[in-house]
Amino acid sequence: AALVDALGNICVLDSSKITENGKACVVKLSPKGKVTARWGKYGVGDGEFKDPLAIAVDRQDNIYVADAGNYRIQKFDPKGKFIAKFGVRGYREGEFMQPAGIAVDAQGNIYVSDIETARVQKFLPVK
Repeated sequence: AALVDALGNICVLDSSKITENGKACVVKLSPKGKVTARWGKYGVGDGEFKDPLAIAVDRQDNIYVADAGNYRIQKFDPKGKFIAKFGVRGYREGEFMQPAGIAVDAQGNIYVSDIETARVQKFLPVK
C-alpha cells in the first residue's frame, strides 16, 4: 500500500518478509524518490506492526496505518512520531478482526474497512 501527501511525498508500507524478526515499517520518500524517513518494526508496541495492510493521510499530513495483526489503527505525525492508536480484537463497534482498508475525509473522520467482519466503521478524528 502507498499514498501521496499534500507535498508530493510518498509513503509506502514495507511488509516484506514479516516474521518474528522480519520487516514491518513505513518508508517515506521525497517527490524525487529519496528516503526521508523510516519507522516501525515487527511487534505489538506503539509504532510496531504485525501485518500492516493499508495506509492513509489526513489534511495535516498525519499518517494512519491499518495494523491488521494487532487489530488496530495507529496514527503518526508527518515525521513518523507515534501519536495515537485505537481498536482491539473483536466483532463489536470499535473493534477489528482484520482492518484492511483506511481513508480519512476532509473533516478528519476515519473510515476503516474490515475484511473479516465485512463492514466499514466510521470514527471521529483522533487527537
